[in-house]
Amino acid sequence: MNQRLLSPHASRRQIGAALLATAAATVLPGCASTATTAPAPRKTFVLLAPGWAGAWVYRDTIAQLRAQGHTVYAPTLTGLADRSHLRTAQVNLDTHIRDVVDLLKWEDLKDVVLVGHSTTGAVVAGVAEQALPRIGSVVMLNAYLHEDGRSVFDYMSARVQADITARLAKGETGLPPPPASYYAMPPAPTARAQALLSPQPLGAMTQKVKLTGALERVPKKTYVMLATFARGKDFETVHYRRAQSLPGWTTREVEMGHLPMLDQPEAFTRLLLSVA
Repeated sequence: MNQRLLSPHASRRQIGAALLATAAATVLPGCASTATTAPAPRKTFVLLAPGWAGAWVYRDTIAQLRAQGHTVYAPTLTGLADRSHLRTAQVNLDTHIRDVVDLLKWEDLKDVVLVGHSTTGAVVAGVAEQALPRIGSVVMLNAYLHEDGRSVFDYMSARVQADITARLAKGETGLPPPPASYYAMPPAPTARAQALLSPQPLGAMTQKVKLTGALERVPKKTYVMLATFARGKDFETVHYRRAQSLPGWTTREVEMGHLPMLDQPEAFTRLLLSVA
């Protein structure tokens, strides 16, 4: 109690009131103050890896988000990474969409932040068609922003299209990953990617997606261009420009490579939280 606020002739009532005010303003040890800032709301993230990758690519991101109290799922899509033994000619885009829709259903996930990266932009759009009420926010990272009736194949460079066509003619089921050096990362994440990237199921790249516009009805939509990688590649930047032209989309351009969860994990986690 501040003694200077009381005159030497203060009444018992004045003294009592001052004592009560002091007690009310005091936070006892072990007791939280009601004046403290409320913690940020906890979110549920569903992270979809880019082409040729699986849940392993988000290892650091998962740990960092969970350490902050968030719920995180990172399903490896059928035929990739730890599920690469399931790759067959029958695995297609519908398979990958079903992977995620079933996860949302059986885990009873709601208000999720659904993150698509590169080729899994098609998966995000397809999931929105089947599970729109469960999605609160969509984040696209250098992702293919699909139009109805288009496939991943349709958006790829002529060189990659020719490679896919030749492999299909030979009965192959997967497109091998590019060398990890393509992503211009430091040696350690480059070595890790080189060891763990796996062939992408061709059916998921060639099947055309059927859309009615459900993605546009997601309450919050953000497109992030990872500009260090995408700049100068029209087959990448075309999707960023399209997002800029669509109502309801927030767009951001950041100086990061294509796999920032590997070579800039802390900065990438901060980015996700800022746009989720």
